[in-house]
Amino acid sequence: MKEFFKNKKFGFYVTLALVALFIITAIVYSNSYGNTAFMSWPAFIVLLVGAGLTVVLVALKQDRFAPALALATSVVALCLYILDIYYFISSIAYGIQFSGIPVELIATMVLFIGTMIVAIANIFFPQVEE
Repeated sequence: MKEFFKNKKFGFYVTLALVALFIITAIVYSNSYGNTAFMSWPAFIVLLVGAGLTVVLVALKQDRFAPALALATSVVALCLYILDIYYFISSIAYGIQFSGIPVELIATMVLFIGTMIVAIANIFFPQVEE
């Protein structure tokens, strides 16, 4: 185990934290919207597949590709999330939904956008020592 973490830089640990953030986002999203029409199951699946493939790339010592894969999956998941939540947001904007903005919507938006921001930043961090 000590040998695996040898020569790892800050970006490697950010990649591992990003995988955890993917999983947390998927859990919060499925718990918030799992039984509604606003749940994007493709976005949920993309988050979990992205986390899994990132772990596989790290395990196979292909660290240089892991940040790009994490960024691509976070952007695709965010786009799929926006596609399914758009009607709900428009109903709030036009006053059809009078109860205000739900906390679940804010939490999932922050998590989805947060994963994308961390993934963008991780592109610029070195993963391993050369």
